[in-house]
Amino acid sequence: MRRRQDASEQHRHVERTRLLAEPVALPRLRRLLAHRLVDVGEPGDDGRVPAVVLGPVAEVVALELAGFGSAVEFTDPAARAQLARLAADLRSRYGQGTGAG
Repeated sequence: MRRRQDASEQHRHVERTRLLAEPVALPRLRRLLAHRLVDVGEPGDDGRVPAVVLGPVAEVVALELAGFGSAVEFTDPAARAQLARLAADLRSRYGQGTGAG
């Protein structure tokens, strides 16, 4: 049974989701993602570091990393669209965040 599970895991679809990360977020990203954080580049002119996250689809990776807030910017259109949907949903539930709560 274990051999069959290993084989199915190897054939699982993996997408590459591109992002830009603030350097301060990299240690947490490395701890959370481990071997799924790949192709970590050198900081660009704005100081952010390009990287790729391996995952089933960009939308899932975006939701997984949404808690990083503005420390991570996705360049993948599907990930950006997913976060925009999440932001709209949260805004409709919680408002603009100006009330006490």
